[in-house]
Amino acid sequence: MKKITAMTLVVLLIAGLTLPVLGQEITRQVVVEAKYEDVIPFSEGLAPVKNGGLWGYVDETGKEVIPLQYAAAYLFQERRAIVVKNVTNGAGQAAYEYGVIDARANYTKLTDSQMKPAPEDLIYLVHHGVVALPSVSGAAHLFTIQGKEIKPKNISYNEYYILGSMNEGLVPVKTVTDKGFRLFYMDKSGNIKLDITNYTNGTNGRFITNLFPYHDGLALAWQEIFKEGQSIGGALGFINTKGNFVIQPQYKSANIINYMTDFKVFNDGIAVVQDLKGFFGGIDKTGKTVIPFKYADMTAFQEGLAAAKEANKTNYNYIDTSGLTRIAEVGTTQQYTQYPNRFYLASVFYGGVASVYDYVTEKAFLIQQNPNADGTNRVVGSEKLSKRAYFPGEMAGVIYSPDDSVVIEENGRFGLEKYDVALNLPDASLVSPWAYNVVTGAIKAGLVPNGLQNQYKKNISRLDFANLLAQVIENITGQSLEDYVKEKTGRELALFQLDDPFIDTTEKNIIAANMLGIINGIGNSRFAPEADITRQDAATLLVRTYLVLTAKKGDKIPEVVTNADFSSYKKIAESYKDKNQMKDYAMGGIGYVTALGLMNGTGNNNFSPLSNYSREQAIVTLYRLKTFFIWDKEVSANGVKVTIAGQDYEMKTEENETVTALLKLLPLEMTMEELNGNEKYFNLEETLPTGAYRPGWIEKGDVMLYNNNCLVIFYQSFSTNFSYTKIGHIANLPDLGAGSVKVALQR
Repeated sequence: MKKITAMTLVVLLIAGLTLPVLGQEITRQVVVEAKYEDVIPFSEGLAPVKNGGLWGYVDETGKEVIPLQYAAAYLFQERRAIVVKNVTNGAGQAAYEYGVIDARANYTKLTDSQMKPAPEDLIYLVHHGVVALPSVSGAAHLFTIQGKEIKPKNISYNEYYILGSMNEGLVPVKTVTDKGFRLFYMDKSGNIKLDITNYTNGTNGRFITNLFPYHDGLALAWQEIFKEGQSIGGALGFINTKGNFVIQPQYKSANIINYMTDFKVFNDGIAVVQDLKGFFGGIDKTGKTVIPFKYADMTAFQEGLAAAKEANKTNYNYIDTSGLTRIAEVGTTQQYTQYPNRFYLASVFYGGVASVYDYVTEKAFLIQQNPNADGTNRVVGSEKLSKRAYFPGEMAGVIYSPDDSVVIEENGRFGLEKYDVALNLPDASLVSPWAYNVVTGAIKAGLVPNGLQNQYKKNISRLDFANLLAQVIENITGQSLEDYVKEKTGRELALFQLDDPFIDTTEKNIIAANMLGIINGIGNSRFAPEADITRQDAATLLVRTYLVLTAKKGDKIPEVVTNADFSSYKKIAESYKDKNQMKDYAMGGIGYVTALGLMNGTGNNNFSPLSNYSREQAIVTLYRLKTFFIWDKEVSANGVKVTIAGQDYEMKTEENETVTALLKLLPLEMTMEELNGNEKYFNLEETLPTGAYRPGWIEKGDVMLYNNNCLVIFYQSFSTNFSYTKIGHIANLPDLGAGSVKVALQR
């Protein structure tokens, strides 16, 4: 495995290698046999492999598609990968040349021949179209993928050092002269956008001596105290976009996720930092302590969990964002001798799984968030996980999480396996009672990405909402997101990614939704991926997704969405009491989702447009969206025509004794009465066989039998404690309003 060099004073936890959650249902395939000296997991369909001291790439069939010819090769990202060639410099010495290749191995030289550091000591990734690479002096310089070096403009310097990745349009830089140094942030054109500090030799005072990339408007900065020209101590703090400390320097280190790309310090809203006494804890963005500083070691949070080791303990437990232990060590009991929870080393979670190492058995393996039937969290069958790949001992502080392909090790050789897995369903305590049945139903239906099967009650971010939308689009269409974007727009998603439309995210799902006309930014080329989504924005994105999915072939997708006539739907939105809180751009969408039954009000005729949306609410809403498309593709052999107030609908029926008996009564005409503002009912003269159960959640359009003769059509969605026998479902059923209604059923 390639390694990532830790920057001074920062502990690194890399979650760039990911894997869907592994539960009881596991299928796996050996894609690359364990025959290589080294391998790196797949990214964008290609994986670096090494034999004979040289690197190349294999595709997802295991075929070597780019010959083994490089001294080093790294992950593909943004359709490019950094590679290193062995060359000889002018003095006849062995050196390295850095370049970038595309998937067809077309090569662009980025640097002249370089002396050490050797390539295996570092890792390089393209991010926002640029990459930091070493110079002859050992400093890192910035290059575009076209091979152009980006130098700071209008400054006098002997050398400049790139201190991290390009994020939010800025990259941290340090210049050094014989008189002192200067730190600042510059943009892609080399313009200095934010001066942070200048230090002159011999000066006394407090000076920032190291900078880190911005993420979500905050950046780590290391401040030192100088007396008579000598440093007498320092600490980490957080600066805002004006360069001012908003969380004062008081920490020794901080744990980072995605160090070489978006450099996330605050994860799940918490930054895991180490105080000056050496203990780890967690703070929020105001600097308030939310996880006590009592741990000897701790990973960053990811997917609601962090591995934490208490003082005088050898192993880790996993705690949640409230500090409660969620996955505890149980390896000391005889019951778990074969598959223990015993984590001597532990990664962050990514995609619902984490890599761990048990020093007793000397095995690395995978665990998932939700426990197995025996109470352990171990993923059975993951015993070939490579310890060297995920826990490189010589790289203190660097631990890798799994990916959807994982590195396996046999007899000192390495290969790759791919997993197709299903997550164990969440415990009912983790989901609100009203939502549990629908959330678990959505998981079973494949609508929820594995990485989002956690923290159901928390507010959902704009990024996570986009990830849910992408999963639902793939589920409804039966196509990959790449194929769907190509079909709808005529252009490859990869090309859209190269456009780099947002300075604060390169996420594929966000860019795909943007190109489909579903998602827009917030202005100034920003998307604000970490911001919580509001109810009015969720409504807007839902209706745009619905319009995209129902658009005819050949329609220009952005025009379909933005030019749709929402005037009639705005009137529905205007019927809410809090209409004055709604943004004009959202009113049509709010009315539209109300009419479709995708979203409802929050009580007292309010919509609460500025309130946040929870993850479980988003899952329930998208499950409702899915139901609009099920019936169009899967018409039951027992389909029934339902006429309500003169309008025809199709009811897809269940296959049970109740339906068989009901079909014998057709055709049937009746006047159904109103009840509770959410259903119409009619008492049949005949009794029908029953198979009653308590569904917990009623979906708009459900047709049920109450007791043994009461036929019910529900025209609203809601939670229930009553028991029914399921008869069928009417797709696209409107709000039937108050009063009785005439209904006819016929084959």
